[in-house]
Amino acid sequence: QMQFPHANTYSAMFAVLSAIAQFASMAAAAFYVESESKRRKDDIDRLPVDLEVHIAEERERISNDAFAQATKWGSSTIFTKWTLRLSVVSMIACCYILQFWQSKCFRHLDMMNTSAEDINILKFVSPLGWTALSFFLVSCSLLAIYLVWAKKETMKLLQKPLRIHLQRDEDSEADNGHDDVFHFMEPSEDLPLKHSSPSNKAEYGSMGSK
Repeated sequence: QMQFPHANTYSAMFAVLSAIAQFASMAAAAFYVESESKRRKDDIDRLPVDLEVHIAEERERISNDAFAQATKWGSSTIFTKWTLRLSVVSMIACCYILQFWQSKCFRHLDMMNTSAEDINILKFVSPLGWTALSFFLVSCSLLAIYLVWAKKETMKLLQKPLRIHLQRDEDSEADNGHDDVFHFMEPSEDLPLKHSSPSNKAEYGSMGSK
């Protein structure tokens, strides 16, 4: 006879209450953050632009654009196309095997099993399970190969150095009161560093993308 016969019932009840409390707290936090953002929108808009954050965001945007350009299907080689196709097919095969024959892939393991023989992974996984795991490893390996190629192609597009210019944007200033708006531009001697001090020019005038 169980010492605490209602333990399972209480466990389920308190798990539900905990989930409700977590959901309610997240919903309340989202509501108050949104309401406060709307109420103090003018104060938020008047905050100065953080140059370092802006530079980091622009570099990330440029890198993402270069990655998207490098990985276009039309610009990919036959090898990389088939690498990606085989990776997808392998992952689909792994998912189908685990979905329809899960009971045949792994031996049932009870949480009360304590002997080393009962939890030996070599006995826990059946031959069909090893097949599914092999498809998974092949898919991940092929995807890693594709990503290495994509990274190299992206770096080729990013080899041209970029120069960060501090430029005044009249429209943006009229909209939000900011004095300066920063843009990434292609390097050019014809583009002077406007509305900036000599120290800013020396510090930010010719920073290449890293």
